[in-house]
Amino acid sequence: MRPIFLLLCFAAGFLLPALPDTLSDLTAQEPVKEDGPLTGPMKAMKQGLRALRGPMADPEMTLDAVDLLRFMQGSALEAFPFPPPPFGDLSKTELRTWEVRFRRNILKLADQLCAIELALLEERREDALALYRDLGKVKKTGHSAFKAD
Repeated sequence: MRPIFLLLCFAAGFLLPALPDTLSDLTAQEPVKEDGPLTGPMKAMKQGLRALRGPMADPEMTLDAVDLLRFMQGSALEAFPFPPPPFGDLSKTELRTWEVRFRRNILKLADQLCAIELALLEERREDALALYRDLGKVKKTGHSAFKAD
């Protein structure tokens, strides 16, 4: 029993300095942001976009690229019914307009992903690569309109 007590005291000596000095240190930290229903699909699309770089450049990996594109299309459609909250107070009509614009943007993204998939399947690699490069513009447009800084 005694060695356990000594071990606990020894461990406490290492852990206590790591604890915040005061209660104000705890309350000064930013609140933890809860993940909403949009977080998962957006992370999945971001990961898919990164993973797509290799297969897009390699004609031998066309089917892998197609699988990634379909995954990203599904993620876009999963995000479709969940517009982010608007930046300010909006009337009911303005809020509905905000939501429709978000959904249209998501559909544009899904359409772009389908266009890349079709170009790959039709062996139009240069067209597919040009459309892939344009995805960054689609992403930037959506984020500037719907993502808070």
